[in-house]
Parts: sequence; C-alpha cells; structure tokens
Amino acid sequence: MQSKGVTEIFRRKSTAGPEASLTAGRRTAARLFTGLAALFCCFLITTAVAGQSEFENRPVTDITIVFEDGDRGNGEAEQYRIIIRDTLGDTYAAVRMRDTLERLYRTGDIVSAIAEAENAGAGVALRFRLTRTTRARRVNVEVTGPPGQPITEQELLLRLSLLDPGAAVSEQELRDNANVVLEYLRDRGFFRSEVTFTQVAVPGEAAVDVNFRVSTGEQATVDTFTIQIAGFDTSGMVERLRLRPGTGFTRERLAQDVEKIREILRDDGFLAPRLEEPRVVYDSDTNTMSIAVTGTSGPTVEVVVDAERDRIGTRTQRRLLPVRREGTLDYAAIIEGERRLENYYQEQGYFFVDVVAICSVEPSLSESGTAIPNETEFLCSALASHELEGRTVTLTYRVDLNRRLRLVDIRLEGTDQFTIDEIRPALDTQVANIFGFIPLFGYGRGYTSERILEEDAATIRSLLRELGYRDAEVRVNQGVSPDGENLIITFIVEQGPATIVSHVDIVGNDAFTDDQLIALLPPLVGENYSHAKMRNAQRIIAEHYSQAGYFDASVDFSIDERTIDPVTGEGMFRVVINVNNEGGPVHISRIMVTGNERTNEAAILRASVLRSGGLLTAQDIYASEQNLYGSDAFSRVTIRPQPAGDRAEGGRYSDIIIEVEEQQPRLMQLGGGYSTDVGVSGFIDLRHINLFGNLWQGGGQIRMSQRRQIAQLDFVNPRFVRDGDRRYAPLTL
Repeated sequence: MQSKGVTEIFRRKSTAGPEASLTAGRRTAARLFTGLAALFCCFLITTAVAGQSEFENRPVTDITIVFEDGDRGNGEAEQYRIIIRDTLGDTYAAVRMRDTLERLYRTGDIVSAIAEAENAGAGVALRFRLTRTTRARRVNVEVTGPPGQPITEQELLLRLSLLDPGAAVSEQELRDNANVVLEYLRDRGFFRSEVTFTQVAVPGEAAVDVNFRVSTGEQATVDTFTIQIAGFDTSGMVERLRLRPGTGFTRERLAQDVEKIREILRDDGFLAPRLEEPRVVYDSDTNTMSIAVTGTSGPTVEVVVDAERDRIGTRTQRRLLPVRREGTLDYAAIIEGERRLENYYQEQGYFFVDVVAICSVEPSLSESGTAIPNETEFLCSALASHELEGRTVTLTYRVDLNRRLRLVDIRLEGTDQFTIDEIRPALDTQVANIFGFIPLFGYGRGYTSERILEEDAATIRSLLRELGYRDAEVRVNQGVSPDGENLIITFIVEQGPATIVSHVDIVGNDAFTDDQLIALLPPLVGENYSHAKMRNAQRIIAEHYSQAGYFDASVDFSIDERTIDPVTGEGMFRVVINVNNEGGPVHISRIMVTGNERTNEAAILRASVLRSGGLLTAQDIYASEQNLYGSDAFSRVTIRPQPAGDRAEGGRYSDIIIEVEEQQPRLMQLGGGYSTDVGVSGFIDLRHINLFGNLWQGGGQIRMSQRRQIAQLDFVNPRFVRDGDRRYAPLTL
C-alpha cells in the first residue's frame, strides 16, 4: 500500500467594486460557504500532516531515482543518490526532505523534482521523480546574406550565452538569444535580418545541438542626415561625418558622429553644448535611414590654468580636465578637474600644490534680482542651474604651486612585521634617483601625489591584514627637511592586536579523519589569522582529495565565530574548513572520442593522460586538453565526465567523453625579399600537422636565392617512446 504526504496551498483572489452589496440571505450563505471551506482546508492539512507523521523518524531502506525524461543507466542516478543520502541521512524527516529537494535544485541540473514515500516493512522507501535540465552540447551559427556583408559567425557566437558546453537550454533561453542576435544586427544596420533556431537531440544524453540560422539581408543606408544647432553654423558639418548619404548605417558610427559634432563645437569654444538624442527614422520600403540631430551650442567657454610656471598646454588640459574632454559645466566635473590638476603637479614635484576653481560669466548672472559676483567659487556651483545660451563663461583654475621639493626618503613606523625596503616594490610612491634626467628611465624629483599616497596606505593596510592585524590603520605624514628642499614621506602604522586562530575544524569529511587532513596543513592554530594562509589550506586539502580521486568533492572555508581573549585582548578566530559533496573515489570506466574525422582515435587516446581504470582528477583533464591543443590539430577540445554506475569496491565509475573539433591540417607559407648581399630571395614552406591522422607533424621547405638553394624535409613524432607514466620522448628527423 502506498501512502503519500502532499501539502497544497490554494490562493484565491476576489475583488468587488464599491457599489457591491449583499442581501442578508446572501451574507448568510457566504458565511456558511466560508465555514465549510475552512473545515475542508483543515481536513486536507490534517491528512497531509498525518501522512508525513506516518514516516517520521523511520529508517530509509531504499532510494529510487526515476528520470521523467528517460533513464540513461544507473550511473546517471548515482550522483543524485549521493546528494540525497548526504542531506537526508539514514532516517526520514519532513524537514530534511525539503532540504534535499532544495539541494537537488541547487545543482542546476534539475528543473522538476517530486518525492514519494511508501511503506517498506519497518522502514520507508523513497522514490524521486526528476526531470533534468536540457543542456547545449554544441552551438552552431550559419550566416547567409548578400555578397560582401561584414557579419561573421564568430562575432555572432560571442553574443550568445550558450557558448560554454553544458549551458542550460530552454525555449525561452533560445528565443532570448535569437533576440540578442537580432538586436545586434539592427545596431549594425541590418533591419531586414531574420534569426531562426533548431534543436537536434543527442541520442542517450539530456543534451541538444543548437543551430542558429541567420539571414542578414541588405544593410540599411543613410538617406538624409540633418544637423540643426542653434547658435552655430552647421554648413559643411555633414561632410566631416562618417554617416554621409549613401553609406551603410550602424549605431556605432552614429555615436561616433555625435561625438564628432561635439568635438567640432569644442574646437570652436563651445565646451558645453546641449544636443538632443538623435532622431532616427527607418523607411522599411526603401531600407534607408533618416537622421536628425538638434540642439543648442550653449555658451562660449574658456578654460584657463593660471600657474606662475610649468603651465600646461591644451592637449594636457584635455587629458586632465573633464570640462574640456567631456564638454560639461557640471560642478562635479569642475571639482574633479581641481583634484586631477593637484595630482598632476604633485607628480612633478610640487607636493604641496593647491588648486582652486573660480568662474566668471558675461553678461553676469543674477538670482532673485541680485547679481551673482564673478570670479568666485560659488558661481562655479551655480552654472548648471542657469541658462547660459549666448553668454561667455571663463573657468579659471588658480594654481598655487608652493615649493618644488625632491622626495628623498620613504619611512615606515609602528610595525615590525616588515620593513619599508621589503614592501617598496609594492608601493607606487618612488624616491628621486640619478636617472631622473632621462625621460621614462627615472624620477628626478620622486613620484607621488595625494591619490598615490592613499593607495599606498591601503596597500600597507592590506598587507597587515593578511598578516593577521585585521584592525590595522595607516596614516601618512609628509615632512620637509630643514633646508626646505627635500620631502620625506612617513607611513605611520597603528597595527592593533593580532587576530589569532584558536581552532581549525574540518567538517564534511568521512573518507579521511580530521587528524589526517590537519597533518597536511602548515601550523595554523595559535598563528595570526591570514586569509592567504586559509586559501592555501583550502588548496592543499582540495588537491589531496583530487589526487585521491574524489572528483566530486569541493573545499571551502569560513569563519565560524570571532571572540576576544580576556587575558591578552587579542581577537580569536575559529576557522571551519568545509568538505562539500565528498562522495567516493571516481574511477574511469570508458574513454570515448567524438568529433574526429581525420584523426585516429588511438592517437587522441595516446595524447591524453586519462586511462581506463585510473582515478579521475581535474589535473588530468586539464593536462589532456593541453596536450591535444598543443598538437595544433584541433580548434576546440572538450573533455566531459559522465557517471557510469557504482563500483563494487566503493566509489563510482565515470565515462569520459573527449569531444574535438579538427582544423585544417595543411599549412603553406610563402615569402620573399631582396637584399644587396644575396639579391632576390624567396621561400616556400609546406607543413602537415596531422600526418596519417596520428598527430605527427611533417613538412618541407625550399629556400632559394642567387647564392644558394636549400631544400629541407622534417618529421616530428611528439610521442615516440614512453618516458615514465605520463611523458613521452619525441622523435625528430
């Protein structure tokens, strides 16, 4: 007899207008109906709870996995059975059942999961009905269009979100990707483009090959481009743009042309024009575009950098000042210009420079009938809120250079964890050196600024925190030598108490004991807490599991609690290293090769370090991919493990699928030249990078000149004789 626990939530929404009313009889009937509905809901809930309580705390005797989309063998189900066992445990509990379903969904491989329970003597048998996510094995793009169209398959592939093998696929996902391609093509001017897609199921896998067919059509051309800017003569401006009548339309060219219009205005002194968004109209009958740009020229703006010496030119101003580069009178851009000028002059040795921005407007501005005085900082903050059309704005940066100094020394105080010489390579601040008179080879007066000093202080603070001083603070003092010629930078550290690791706990490990795993680690307990040390410990344990064949296991760490030692006042951390989804050792069952048309399967297996019966490790997968890529015979290599059932001795088996995409094996190079020594010379080089499908390489070369003629043949077998377990000695002739 099968008993199931099911809970359903019914949600009902009712609405009534303000004029709705019920008679006394209707209200009585409504109350009666509500009461009956409440009793019915209570009955359902009671039944569901009773069904769940029937199995509570009973041992789980059997777990069956049923795939609604078709079973591919016991091996496929084993990975999910491991997850269910790890989460549910040995006894049934409704709360843990919910956690189990949630963990199945979190794998990203399941789109639907239904759990059923039935009596099995004194225990309970569970059945999980799972629907797996369909994934893309391969994505192809086929582009058709008129001759000479510039769209390639590669650039469209980069727009898709399905590039990674194994990416989840749904109809909505494919439609979204098709819309992304359509939007991209329209930005390129192909408004008559069409995108369709098909899915081809892969036998024996929950995977499909996705094919996108793209028909670009003709690119739209520009019919008219009109520019109307009040206060500026736009005649002849269109001839300086890229989107002239008759040229192909793209959004990128339109953005470049709008920026070109702003540049033309800036060159004439109009640094703050107001341009509306371009109005673009597409005529579907003629496949042409009509473009209109309107706006106002804004005020005439003059930018002056007033420094007593070492003045900067227009080109440097455009690089430093947002007002010149971006064309705006926003107050934030003006203040940003102050900061950048100060940094620029500090890098030239004026370490105590002060820059102030003041503004003037002619005719003067007024607010509430009162004229706003010119040459003030306040006026700079008021420019953006006033109409400036037809006026002249002068923005002056007054630069007080102060003394020019030489940065001769950098010091570090307040810590004994490292010296200034040890961390000097990590700092951007540099002292003056003897090569300063040679451009790009040295710093004649040193190199620093307020921004650089802030970054260097942050660097020192980060180093101290990595050494366990998580509350460390760093400030910067700038001192001048008694003769007033030299600058000395001192970093003052308040490192505070160290944070000590009080305990290291390892959870989730069954195959190895805590003592075995902790013995692999460097001393941590009693040492200063360091994030780098914890990452190193995580890496060591992860490598240990990987080398032992626990392919499914992953390792992370967390800080469980932070306390203060009442005696020393030091911070104490309890670190927890988590071993997730430990499972058992994974052994390789079969190795299957697909996609090879010219290459022998034996040659691919020989290049791979994966062996049937051996342990499956991520390092071996990576090494095999690198070996196959290194042969130059393949443009793409993908190695995918696939569960293949339990192993009698423990753990499980996994099949390995090596999927390759071959590239053209023949390569021809031609060249030639002339020199006064040998006269005319030339060469031809023919190579084959996959001889006889064995991943051998061979070639011939002929070099000819007036003085000599050379012919050469060569042959390379990169895996001639085995040298150890994983290496080969090559043969070169």
